[in-house]
Amino acid sequence: MTHLVDKGRGIAGNHFDEETGEEYWVSGIKKRGSNAYWAESASIAVDDDAKEEYERILNE
Repeated sequence: MTHLVDKGRGIAGNHFDEETGEEYWVSGIKKRGSNAYWAESASIAVDDDAKEEYERILNE
C-alpha cells in the first residue's frame, strides 16, 4: 500500500500521511549517526533499495 506523504507542520513530525493524518519525522542522512528524531529514542530503518546509496553517502 502506498500513502501520499506531504510536508507539514505537525506536533511530532515534519511530514504527514494525507489519508490517515499520521505524522512522520523525515530526516536527511547524518554522518554522526544521529538520524533519529531528537525527542525520541528510535531504531533507524533504511529501505533495502536505498542501503547501497546510504552506505556511499556515509563513506564520503
